[in-house]
Order: sequence, then C-alpha cells, then structure tokens
Amino acid sequence: MRFTKETLKRALRTFFQAALSYLLVSLAAVDFSEEGEALKTVLLGSAVSAVSAGIAAVMNLEQPKDMGGGEFTFDNWVKKFLGKKLDPDGVSGVQCVDLIKHYCRNVIGINKKYSDSWGNAIDWYKEYEKKPWLKDNFKKIPYKKGMRILKGDIVVFKSASQYGHIAVCAGEQDEYRFEAYDQNYKGTHAGMSLRSFEFTGNYQPLGVLRANDRINIATPPKVKLGTYKITNVRGIYNGWGADSGRKKVKDITAYAKKHITSKKNNAEAFLFAETEVTIKEIRLLKSGNLWAKIPSGYICIWEENIDKLFLK
Repeated sequence: MRFTKETLKRALRTFFQAALSYLLVSLAAVDFSEEGEALKTVLLGSAVSAVSAGIAAVMNLEQPKDMGGGEFTFDNWVKKFLGKKLDPDGVSGVQCVDLIKHYCRNVIGINKKYSDSWGNAIDWYKEYEKKPWLKDNFKKIPYKKGMRILKGDIVVFKSASQYGHIAVCAGEQDEYRFEAYDQNYKGTHAGMSLRSFEFTGNYQPLGVLRANDRINIATPPKVKLGTYKITNVRGIYNGWGADSGRKKVKDITAYAKKHITSKKNNAEAFLFAETEVTIKEIRLLKSGNLWAKIPSGYICIWEENIDKLFLK
C-alpha cells in the first residue's frame, strides 16, 4: 500500500469522526459523581477508538493492484509538463532520459531510487535484462516493421551518437511515422516536446518498453451499465482478467448456454457474436483492457492494443 496525501486525509478524517462519536456516546453514560476517574476513562477510550479507526481507514484503502502506481494519469502528466524542462536527477542538465525518469516516477509509480540511478538512453533497452526493476515493471518488445507502438510506450532509438535517444509514445502513428514526447532533441536541451518520428529517419527505433501497469495510461471508451450485443466471440472468465481462467459451460447461466460455441459441460465457455449481455460492473485492469461483469461471469469488452470495443 502506498502512503499518499489521500491516505493521510482519510485517516485523519476517520480519527476525528471516531473520536467525536465516542465522546458523545460515552458522555451520555458517564456518572459525574466520580468526575476525575470518569473523565479519564472517556478520554482514554476516545483516543484508543480514534486511533483504531484511523488505522482501519488506512488499511482499507484501495490497494495498488486496483489503481495506477503514479500520481498522474498519462494525459494529466502531458497537460501539466508539456513545454517544461524536466531534470529530476539534477545531473548534466536537461537530457532525454530525464523525461523518462520523470514519467516512470509520476505516471508508472516507480521509486526514484531505481529510475533516477542511471543512464544513457540506449541502456534502458540494451541493459534491460540486468535491471530487475525494469523487468518487473516493463515488457521489452523489439521493434518490427508495421508494429503498433502504444500510447505510453517508452521508445528507445539508436542514433548518430553512442548514447541513443529515448521518448514516450503519444499514441498516434501511421505507416511512416509516429508521435512521441521527448527532451533534448539533437542536443538542443529543449524541454518536453511533441515530435513526429519517421520509422526510417535519423532516429531508428530499437524497441519499446511497455508498462505492465497501464491503468494510468490507457484511455478506454466510456461505457455505461446496461444491455448490449457483443460484436465478436467472447470468452467468459471466472474473475477480473484472463489470469482468472475461463468458465466451464456447466457453470454459466441458462440464458448463456443458449448462445455458446460448445454445449459440452466441461468445455470452456465462449459466447457467440451478437449475443446480448447485461453489464453490471465495469473495471479497467492493469493490462489496459476494459472488463465487464455479466450474469455468467466476466468478459473483456475493450482491448487497448487494437483499440477495439466489443459492444454495440
């Protein structure tokens, strides 16, 4: 659990609420014929009650697995810092890697003792296997012609210098180029800027580092609770995310059994396209995909990497 301003605010608020409630209830029952002892008991009980409640409030905060790790969403980070010269490590002035360190800390939520501790742009890709914190937080994907670079991907380039270049993908691309945010373009010490990089230009992408936790990065479509038709075959799962495993046909509702690809009880359950589903709850997962709870289980309704909504 991360201790943030929200953690402190909630703990203090709960502390005072519990203290006031205890005092009101206790004072009503106090026998003031023994004033000193009675007041001591009330105050001591109030303190214990309030501290316990404050601790409970902190412990019951939403855990990191259900929320993005950093202080900013990707869009808010761009809005706040675009055009500014970022130098989080205070070393060598404004460098391209400074933007990445700032991004890792403030959007991904990586402790600065890791992200600020090293290096040259090209090392983020070439030394990936030697850095456990990088492997824990990112997936290394070699660049291949025609691949889609996702919003929030850290792109590492080889360049004329031995140090390379590094940027954060903005999410827009076509056959010839993609847009990304960088700093110190061509050694100019420029601040955070949006640039268009050609795939065959002076900066050649080596590959990308894709964050494992994409809650602060993904921008899914807005979907309201209600009844929809699915546009493609969808697997039904036991819980939020593919790791929960697919449900068996025998475990889904009678309605769903009329609209599945296999009637065998022990087969995995897949709904046909055009099946009506009633969405009761929606959640954005770390994968960046949007999932929904339906009467028979859980389904993925939007995939970030192909930007496709499976509802109509």
